[in-house]
Amino acid sequence: MASTLQFTAISGAHGEDAVCYLLEIDEAKILLDCGSFADYAGDGLARLQRIARQVDAVLLSHPDMAHMGAYPLAHSAYGLTCPAYATLATHMMGGLCLHDTVKTLAAREEFSLFGAKDVDAAFENVVPLQYSQPKALPGRHAHITITAHAAGHTIGGTIWTIENGAETVLYALDYNHTKEEHLRRCSLMDGSEGMLNRRLIKPTLLITDALNASLTLPTRKKRLDCFLDSIGAVVKRGGNVLIPVDSAARVLEIAYVLNEWWPRERSRRDTHALCLLGTSARKLRNFAQSLVGWMAASVEGQMSDRDTRPFDLRHVAIVQSLDELDRKMRGDTRSRGRPRRAVVLAPLDSMDMGFSQELFLRWVSDKKNAIILPQRGPPGSLARSLYSRWRDRTQQGLAPGAPMKLDRPVRLSRARVAVTIKRRVPLAGAELDAWVAEERRRKEQEAARDALLKRKRDMLDDDDLGSASESEDEAPDHRIGDAAAAAFSEIDLETERLLSGQTFDLHVRGRDPVRGLVLTSAGFCMFPFQEKNRRIDDYGEIYDLDEYAIKVENDDAGMMLDIDAPEESEDEAPEHPTKPVVEERQVSVNCQLAYIDIEGRVSGNSLRNILVNLIPKRLVIVHGSSASTKALADYCRDPSIPVTKDIYTPSVGEILNVSSGINAYQVQVSDALFKQVKMASMLGSSVGFVCGRVCYPQDAQVPTLDVDSASLSNAWHPPVTVGDPRLSALRSALEKHGIVTRFATDAGNTDSAATLICNNAVMVKRATSRRTGTDCIRILGNPTPDLYRIRALVNHTTAEDIWIKRRPLPTTTSIKYAIPEDPYLLAQKFQQVAHSGKLDDAVAIVMQTKTRHQSPVVWNLVISEYAKAGRLSRALRGFTEMRKRGFKPTHTTFTALLKACALSDSDKSTQMAEHLYNSIADFGIEPSIINFNSLLSVYQRKHNIEQLLDRFNGLPRDGPTAPSLATYTILFSACRREIQRQLAELEAVAAASKSSQERRSFGDSRRIALIKTNIHSMFNALIQSWHVYAADAARRITEPAVDTQPLELDAHMVKIVLKACHAVYGENRALGRKGLGIVEQVYGLDKGLGGQAAEKLPRNEPLALLLRQSRPDKGAGPAPPVLDDEVVDLVFGLCKRDRQSTKALRFWKSLEQHFAAELASLKQQQQHHQPALDEFRARTTHSKS
Repeated sequence: MASTLQFTAISGAHGEDAVCYLLEIDEAKILLDCGSFADYAGDGLARLQRIARQVDAVLLSHPDMAHMGAYPLAHSAYGLTCPAYATLATHMMGGLCLHDTVKTLAAREEFSLFGAKDVDAAFENVVPLQYSQPKALPGRHAHITITAHAAGHTIGGTIWTIENGAETVLYALDYNHTKEEHLRRCSLMDGSEGMLNRRLIKPTLLITDALNASLTLPTRKKRLDCFLDSIGAVVKRGGNVLIPVDSAARVLEIAYVLNEWWPRERSRRDTHALCLLGTSARKLRNFAQSLVGWMAASVEGQMSDRDTRPFDLRHVAIVQSLDELDRKMRGDTRSRGRPRRAVVLAPLDSMDMGFSQELFLRWVSDKKNAIILPQRGPPGSLARSLYSRWRDRTQQGLAPGAPMKLDRPVRLSRARVAVTIKRRVPLAGAELDAWVAEERRRKEQEAARDALLKRKRDMLDDDDLGSASESEDEAPDHRIGDAAAAAFSEIDLETERLLSGQTFDLHVRGRDPVRGLVLTSAGFCMFPFQEKNRRIDDYGEIYDLDEYAIKVENDDAGMMLDIDAPEESEDEAPEHPTKPVVEERQVSVNCQLAYIDIEGRVSGNSLRNILVNLIPKRLVIVHGSSASTKALADYCRDPSIPVTKDIYTPSVGEILNVSSGINAYQVQVSDALFKQVKMASMLGSSVGFVCGRVCYPQDAQVPTLDVDSASLSNAWHPPVTVGDPRLSALRSALEKHGIVTRFATDAGNTDSAATLICNNAVMVKRATSRRTGTDCIRILGNPTPDLYRIRALVNHTTAEDIWIKRRPLPTTTSIKYAIPEDPYLLAQKFQQVAHSGKLDDAVAIVMQTKTRHQSPVVWNLVISEYAKAGRLSRALRGFTEMRKRGFKPTHTTFTALLKACALSDSDKSTQMAEHLYNSIADFGIEPSIINFNSLLSVYQRKHNIEQLLDRFNGLPRDGPTAPSLATYTILFSACRREIQRQLAELEAVAAASKSSQERRSFGDSRRIALIKTNIHSMFNALIQSWHVYAADAARRITEPAVDTQPLELDAHMVKIVLKACHAVYGENRALGRKGLGIVEQVYGLDKGLGGQAAEKLPRNEPLALLLRQSRPDKGAGPAPPVLDDEVVDLVFGLCKRDRQSTKALRFWKSLEQHFAAELASLKQQQQHHQPALDEFRARTTHSKS
């Protein structure tokens, strides 16, 4: 049956208010976020209160007020007691944010909506999740599965997928597609190729925001540079800098950036203090250090450094009060007692309350100071007002779609802003006396009330004991019960008289001091005292343990510290009577002001590109101004934009029916039908075509799909393609049947990588079906026997199962070893035993160690040792055991696994390597160039040169994943090995045809010609790859890019190319002569001496000399050698075979001129190379004569 989906915007539609939405899937009601800003105003809370008790689950996306500010209020007052789900990092940081907000509100006004205990109770109800962890909702909604994916923007930020049968809802708000200093990018981006994650595309419903839809931002590097330069300019001028931040979300990114930038210049460290101000600032840092696994790989990699702790913020001073900040600014040993200025990160980002407002009032009048806004702030706040004034001043005349201008802090001339100041002031005079008297009276009344209530409980206990002593067979007297109720009702009336001070006696009617409560109209007055009766049960007398507890004096000798108690001692000062006051003040803004976007959200251009590539079936746009929402909707409705036209822009309170109408039914396949299904293995699953009749048994709730006798007579069905067609796997299957295949190498054709040439007569091409829009395979060619044979093989070929059986790891040792109880000692023990030749014993030691004594480093060593031994199944089992114990894989883990695939003899190792590399992003890790090089090594060892070239061509030119020296070395080695393999095959075929007494057949001649064509194509690919390397190396020198390392030149690379030239020289002299052109390009021969001119470089210098001169002097490590004896021998040998004596001599002169140091370091150069030089000189003299 079809699922019903309804969407309601509780808050956060056609505006920038806090977000809260209700998603109804059939009978399940899921609340998407539960946000409210710190003012707790607006109609959203009233709408939330009406539906809170009906909600079945709550999904919390980010640890800030806009996404979870109203959750404690809804949990404590509105009845929102259903389970809530969030990532572990969001759970921890969200609770910290709300605690800080409660403290700030209680310090300025009478805040009684909820308290710190309500926050703790609410977050105890939150179920923490990990990324990519599917979680089924409890109870009758177990068919709905939720999964959290990384969103960037904040630590633990989440993009949610909600799955119910055929329906998939993708809830993506406030995500960031770019990597930041301490955060990875969102899971929408798959790996390093800039493509979207295939697991998240094509949702049936996409819910996204339009907050930045109309905003075009400069690059992140430019914004960060402007941010730091603005702070540096104010510091040099001697002013203070105020940076308003939130309590626990974006403050981590800004603090980490400033911590890395601050020590670069010593002068600012002497004159200024970099401070993080907040009542929970120390706890924030501690929480961040415990959540390093949720951060970027660069931060996580600091765990291997023993000298530093990850995210220690050593250059950021933690300050928890304004008094402490004042002491910090009055001077210390660093400033030699002189007063210091400060750069302060202060909450809250709205500037309507908290430390940010107080520092704003202090510093706003000084022209040297500056306020730098990294966020726009909530609507209607002081920060938003300052942002609007800055925008009106600096962004005038900005063309539509143009990036925002980045300016230094500017001064707003004659600007005055209205500031509402709420604070609590101590009581004094008559107000203080009245408060003391009222407090004394309240405590006396509470004590009297507690005493009377305790007496009433004792009287009820006395009646229970009396009734228990009566016979069980005796019928109860209802009149006595009525009398007891009447008596206690009068006691309740007399309680008020006692509390009011009108009497000191308790008037009781019908109380018999001997027999208890009886039916009598007599009454008497008595002192309110009741003798306590002993309470007993089946085990004896019941004691009140509180009466026997020893009360310890709170002195220095007897005071005990609770280590696990929260750090509240600094904040809980003795209570003083205060009252809230409100002051409206007009403030002149004399300081400088700047806004630099460091919000960590996707920009407008990127948002539109992501929407197009996500391919949603229906789109709901929320959380953005009316203008930005309309702009994004109009863009998507454009007929030229390939995105769905089923677009919704709901208003607040509007109920949308967003059901897709997809019918999903559940049936049970009968055993008789299942036996007739032919199953095929497909990537770890079994796939088969089923045709039967649906039956409805009386004793079953689910219908049954049974055998249909009519369908058996006509068992044919049209071909069905399952999964993505993989030409690489298809090529392997065809070659097993003797089909000679190759990939098309037409450089001008963009589809050549998706075309397979079979026997030089049939083309197998991957294309897109016009009818279904899915990938398919087309077979083109003349109607020959090869065409029909290849078509039959393609139709009957299915994807092979790439999964390899994982053998269990050993758990017993051959001899007895001591088990370490420290991860570092365990790693040392493992290496010691493994290097002694007992790898299984070393792994058994790890398996016997408790999980808390293990670490990811230990398991990486296990996988690495199995990889060196080529034991892929054991390495994969180690990977499984590592994840079972809760350890997160790292780059080193996948590098070792890919190495195991390269050294394994399994036929499925290549498919497994591709699967492992594609799954790196699923663990929240961005694949590095080292991981990519490991994958290329697998292709190299398995002779999959076409796949290697396809992967290499997909690399970006710049960035951290740009090709490195190792990348090009692997590429050249793979091409050379393939050339040698083809030459060996050519020699074998030629030798077989010569030894045959018969005349060479047409098939042998055709095969020899095909092999020669492949050799020529592969050598041209090698030479073209070399030219790509040379141009890339020169470009990185002349046009350096961010995060792109310069390329080096290694003599090993030159030897690989020259050996390939020697190998093909005997087959084709013109191809082998191209090596002399490469020698001229690298070492600087005179122009025109080679067989073919090399590609021109930006500067008229040898490539080796150009790279050596541009290499930094410090910090780059030793340079790889660019010349050795073997290179000289290969060049001399190539010149001798081509009879280029003059070129050999000029090559030697070029070495003496440009590479004298390298030439001097060669071993035995005179004895080894002198005979060859003499021979070349003699040939040159003879030719001249």
